Amino acid sequence: MPDRRGFWAPPRAQDTPRGPAAARLAAIRPPRPLPAEVRPGASALLHALADGADPDRRRAALGVLGLGPGATPSGDDLLCGLLLAARLTHRPPHWLPALTDVVRQAPGHTPPVSAALLRHAADGYCVPQAAHLLRAAATGADLSAPVTALLAVGHSSGSDLLHGLCAGARLLTRTVGPEGFRRRPTPS
Repeated sequence: MPDRRGFWAPPRAQDTPRGPAAARLAAIRPPRPLPAEVRPGASALLHALADGADPDRRRAALGVLGLGPGATPSGDDLLCGLLLAARLTHRPPHWLPALTDVVRQAPGHTPPVSAALLRHAADGYCVPQAAHLLRAAATGADLSAPVTALLAVGHSSGSDLLHGLCAGARLLTRTVGPEGFRRRPTPS
C-alpha cells in the first residue's frame, strides 16, 4: 500500500478490525516448535509477561533478544509477534512497556536488520502475511491459508513470528498455552 508520498508502506497491526482476533489466534498451535535454544528463554519471557514485575519482564525480554538462528534471530521474531499481538486491544497490555524498552536497546544486541524490524513491530508495522492472518482472525475467515503464507516467510521467521502472535494472544486472553502460563486466579 503506498503512503502519501507514493512509497510502499507496510501494513499496521492496529488497522486490524476489532473482533475475535486474539481469541482465534490464542487457539492456534504453531506446527513447528521454536528452536531448542530459544525455548527456555521464551518460556521465561511468557511467564514474566504474564505475572512478573516490570524489571523481570525487561530482563526476560533481553534474554531472548538476538537469541537463535537467522538474520532475524528467532527470539527477535518471537518479540515481533508479541509486539504485534499487543496492538489487538483498545488499551495496551500492562506488559507492552517492558517490550518497547527492550526494543530501544536492540541496536548492538542483535543484527541491524532485526533491530529495525523490532522497531517497526513496536510501532505496529508488520509483514503483509502477518496482516492477512490478523485480518482473517478478526473477521472470522478461515485461517489455514494465512497461517501457511506466514509460515513461508524466511527460513524460520514466519514460524517464530506466529509463535509470538499466538503467545501474545494467549496473554491477552489469559488462556493456557503450551508454554504453561495460567489464568490469574480470580479474587473470591
